[in-house]
Amino acid sequence: MAKTSAGGGGSVEKGSFTSETTVEEGLELVGSDQFATWPSFYVVPEGIDVSSKVRREVEVAKNITLAKFNDIRDWVLLRNSLDNGVSLNEFLDSRTSSPAIATADEWLQIEQWDQLRKSYGEIINKDLQFDDENRPLGLADWKYYRGDFEVQSSKYGDQPLESALKVQMDSVQGMRLNKYVDVFTTIGLCF
Repeated sequence: MAKTSAGGGGSVEKGSFTSETTVEEGLELVGSDQFATWPSFYVVPEGIDVSSKVRREVEVAKNITLAKFNDIRDWVLLRNSLDNGVSLNEFLDSRTSSPAIATADEWLQIEQWDQLRKSYGEIINKDLQFDDENRPLGLADWKYYRGDFEVQSSKYGDQPLESALKVQMDSVQGMRLNKYVDVFTTIGLCF
C-alpha cells in the first residue's frame, strides 16, 4: 500500500486510519474533496494583540491529526470541568465516557468540529485577556502534566479537580526535577 506523510512527521499507510491521520488524509479516506473549504480550527481574532509565542501556542491549523484533535478535546473537557468545580472522579468519568473515534467518518463530522472549535475559541479568547504569567493552564501545559493523572484518583478522587490537578502538577515537577538532579549528580561524580 502507498505511504503518505502524517502530520506528526511520520508516515501512515494510505487508506488506514490512525491517530496520526490528518484532516486532509481523513477526508480522502471518506472520499471527500472538501479540504480546501474545511475551516481552520482556531486563529487569534483581529484586534487582539498577542506575542508571536502566544500566537504559536494557541492557534491551531485546519490540517491537524486525530491525536491533536483528541488532545484539544481532552483539554477543553478539563477546562470546562475546572470551571464547573467538579471532583477528580467526575472529570475522569466524563473523560472515559467520551467515545473513542474509530473511523474518519466519525472524526470528520462537521457539527462535532464546530462545537469543539467554538468551545476551544471561547476558552482561548478568555485566556488571552490575562498576561503571560497569570494565564490559566494551557493546552501545552496540560499535555506536559497530564501523564498518569488517573493514578491520583485513588487518593484524591473525591477532591475538587483543581486540588487534584495541583497535586499532579507538583508531582510531575518533582519527578522531572529529581531526574535532572540525578543526571547532574552523576555527571558531577564523573569529574
